[in-house]
Amino acid sequence: MRANFSIVIFLILLTFFSAEKAFADGTLGGKLLKFNGKPLAYTEIELVPVDSAKQVASRQLWATTAANGNFIFDKIPPGEYTLSINFGEKPTDLSPYATYFYPKAVNRALAKIFEIYAETRITNLTFHLPTPLAKRKIVGKVFGKDGKPAANVYVALRDVEGDKEDASLGFSPIKTDRYGNFSLTSFEARTYQIFAILLEGSDKAAFFDPSAKLIAAGKSEVFLLDAKTASINLKLVNVGDSKNPSEDTENGIEDLR
Repeated sequence: MRANFSIVIFLILLTFFSAEKAFADGTLGGKLLKFNGKPLAYTEIELVPVDSAKQVASRQLWATTAANGNFIFDKIPPGEYTLSINFGEKPTDLSPYATYFYPKAVNRALAKIFEIYAETRITNLTFHLPTPLAKRKIVGKVFGKDGKPAANVYVALRDVEGDKEDASLGFSPIKTDRYGNFSLTSFEARTYQIFAILLEGSDKAAFFDPSAKLIAAGKSEVFLLDAKTASINLKLVNVGDSKNPSEDTENGIEDLR
C-alpha cells in the first residue's frame, strides 16, 4: 500500500515539474492596429532585449500578425525587452513605418520595458501605429565625366538608416534614359543617398552579370526626402581616376554587386 502511495506522489510531482517545464518561459501577445484602428495583417514585429542595439536572431523574439492583427510571442527567454516594429530596418510597402515602439514612441528611451519571467502571461496588448509614411517620387540626372548626360546608368537608392548592413542597397533594373534622367519612389521623412554605376556595354549589360566590367560610378550627397527635395544630380567618376580611392565609389560598388 505504501509503495502504491509513493508511486502516486511520484507521478504527481512528475506531472507538476513537466507542466512547469512546458511553461518555463514567458508569453506576450495582443493586436497590432493601424492609425485608423484597423488591424495590420501579416506584418513582423519584434521583441528586442534592452541591452541589445539590434534585433536578435531568435524565433522566440519575432512574431508575424495574423489576418486580424493578432500576434503572440511564446516561450520568451526571461529578460527585459522593448516591443517594436521595423527596429533598425527601413520601411516597406507592407510595413510603411519608421521604427516605432510600444506604446507610442519613436524614441526607444520612451518605450515600455517588458520584464519577462517564467510565469509572465501578457495576452491583451493593443499596439497602435502612427500614420504610415507617405510615398514620394525622387527625380534626378546622371552626368558623365565630360559633363554630358549619361544614358543606361544603373541607379540605386540607399536608405541611410535602414541599409547600414545591406550590401544590395536596393539596386534594381532602373537605368537612366537617353537624357540621363531617372525616377525612383520611396518614403518621405527618410534620409537617402543615391548611387550610380556604368557598365561596359551598358545598353545590354546586366547589373547582376559578374562578367560585366565596371567603367564609372558616382554617388549623391545624403539628403532628406520631403516636399522640398530638389532634383538630384550625380557625376560619374571613371574607375581609377580618383586621387583618393576611399572617396571613389569603386570600392563600395564591389560590395553592392
